[in-house]
Amino acid sequence: HCYACHGNGKARGDLSLDGYADEQAVLADRRVWEGVRHAVRGGEMPPPDRPRPAPAETTAFLAALDAVLAGADCGRSRT
Repeated sequence: HCYACHGNGKARGDLSLDGYADEQAVLADRRVWEGVRHAVRGGEMPPPDRPRPAPAETTAFLAALDAVLAGADCGRSRT
């Protein structure tokens, strides 16, 4: 769903997801993915006029993204 506007060379809203091939790439640009998470969780994305994934797909996506971001938090040393 995201790639229709944010992938394959497209960057609507100045967001292109083409460069995120793995978890390390996501973590290297954490602020972007926190914004993605916020927009998806809040129902802003996909926009109302675009096809939406099934609720179970959205839940699975958010759980996977939360796990990636939380895993990085757990692995970060505290100073």
